[in-house]
Amino acid sequence: MRTQLTLLSIVLCLVTNVSMAAVTPTPEHLATGLETSKAAATELSEIADLCAEEKEEKFEKKWTTYVAQNDLKGTELVDTIDWVSSEAASRRDSHNGKNGSKKDLEAWKAKRKKLMEEIARKAMNPVY
Repeated sequence: MRTQLTLLSIVLCLVTNVSMAAVTPTPEHLATGLETSKAAATELSEIADLCAEEKEEKFEKKWTTYVAQNDLKGTELVDTIDWVSSEAASRRDSHNGKNGSKKDLEAWKAKRKKLMEEIARKAMNPVY
């Protein structure tokens, strides 16, 4: 009887571990090597779209919320800004039919990075 109970306990532990592993969300790696959940990757993709389309009000609101909720700081913030601005520039370039020069696109990207840094600074240090 005791052997059966021990065996049953082991089987239940194994089944529980396997089922928990199936439920655990797997992180996605963005092109920059950032590790993020699928929901965060989707949200960052939406932010990149808003950035590319220059929908300033929506972009600023979404980016502020994302920075505050994920407590982005330091290299994580820099990596995320790099990824979003690069992705937005790529989407903007493909949407515009690659009519603009590489120099113009890089200038636009640098301008967006600066804007994202300013918004992030405000999100982490709100003035009351």
